[in-house]
Amino acid sequence: MPSYKNSDSTQNIEVLGKDWETKMKVKNIQTTYAANGTYHSLHRNLQGKTTYDPAGRWQIIQDTLIIQDTIPKRITYKFRFKIKKNQIEYWGVEDFDLDGKVDDQYYSRQVKL
Repeated sequence: MPSYKNSDSTQNIEVLGKDWETKMKVKNIQTTYAANGTYHSLHRNLQGKTTYDPAGRWQIIQDTLIIQDTIPKRITYKFRFKIKKNQIEYWGVEDFDLDGKVDDQYYSRQVKL
């Protein structure tokens, strides 16, 4: 994350699935994409309480997944993606550190269970 929290430093976060709860201090995020173009992404703390519950619309244009949160507020994310068997990889730029700047490189590999 360039200019982490509006500072002059850079921070990298790498989390393997087995270390998710320990490093991120939350349960695994559960996101469901429906065929009608809607999605829901449930975020829970380690006690199982919902902490963030965005939902909205999704669409694919060529190799890009476009996600538009409509709940709790309107935010649009764009990620290139590649599907391999039971996993998907995403690349994009977002405001991960919530410093108001969309300048943080994002990469994720997710496995369908």
